[in-house]
Amino acid sequence: MTELPKRRPTRVILGATCYADAEAGIAVAVGLARVLSGELQGLLVEEESIVAYAGLPFARVIGPGGRAEGGLSAERMRAAFRRDARAFERRLAEAAGAAALGWSFAARPGRLATVLGEIAGAGDFILLGHRAARPSEGEVVFLPAPDGDPALGALAERLAGALGRPLRVLAGTAGAAAPVGAALERLPTRAAVMVRLARLSPAAVLAEAGAVAPGDVTDLAETARCPVIVQRPVS
Repeated sequence: MTELPKRRPTRVILGATCYADAEAGIAVAVGLARVLSGELQGLLVEEESIVAYAGLPFARVIGPGGRAEGGLSAERMRAAFRRDARAFERRLAEAAGAAALGWSFAARPGRLATVLGEIAGAGDFILLGHRAARPSEGEVVFLPAPDGDPALGALAERLAGALGRPLRVLAGTAGAAAPVGAALERLPTRAAVMVRLARLSPAAVLAEAGAVAPGDVTDLAETARCPVIVQRPVS
């Protein structure tokens, strides 16, 4: 009798370039992994551009009061990345253990979006950690694709429930019905969706793959100012 290959659990890959952003995404990553019965993977990327800037002669450390607190170097910045990686791995292990989830961790040099694209498999969920600049209003925001998958809407509803947050759907002018109980806003263009998103303070954003271009995920996180989740297309 031929044994069928075992199906790999869906991974929630939490990527960040610093511990502060990673920490902001851990609760969301745990909530999503529990809903999916999946596994967590943490990824701390040593951003090439940050290391390069740190090696410039005029690079300085700026303290909380805006005062320069000494010079930088590429090696000093790499040491900071290593410290953040250790803190990220330790916190991820604690959170995954408390939730009884499988987990793994990696630290790599490169560019965050590129490395995430390299390690994510079909059906995996990529979560960009992002520390909020202001207090969150607590919503989970779902961005469906024009011809969206109803399963992603159901997942958004379950994620919001797991996090104890209300759900808001920012959709186009046609299609993409909102789950029962969700606040639905229909907006005429993708630009209008981004303007509206910039005015909100969500706890997390779940964007269907067809609702955002692959290269725009980082910009989406900067606009939303919160952790952003995108599923890697299955096909």
